[in-house]
Amino acid sequence: FVKGGPEILSSQVKIPRGMLEYVVGMAGKVIESIAEDTKTRLMIKKPEMGCKDVFITITGREEGLKQAQYIMANIVKSNMHKMNLVSAVASSSSKKDDKAESSKS
Repeated sequence: FVKGGPEILSSQVKIPRGMLEYVVGMAGKVIESIAEDTKTRLMIKKPEMGCKDVFITITGREEGLKQAQYIMANIVKSNMHKMNLVSAVASSSSKKDDKAESSKS
């Protein structure tokens, strides 16, 4: 937990909604370890329906904020290809369905 003081800052990070599972991890283990390692507090704002992005508020000292932002950016960057694969699979399966429907007619 981060105690208040003059050197405590807050910052928001925006990540794609599809990356939330990688940043949070199974049962919150990844985000907990980011908070613990950087001595920051991380709060996820529940996204509105249909939103493509999620906002995470980081509270702590400047160095911890930078570290947490860096770690989350790397997690997103290293997993972004998975999000592209999922959307590619979804669009290719819908194209197959379209072809199957048109061949039935």
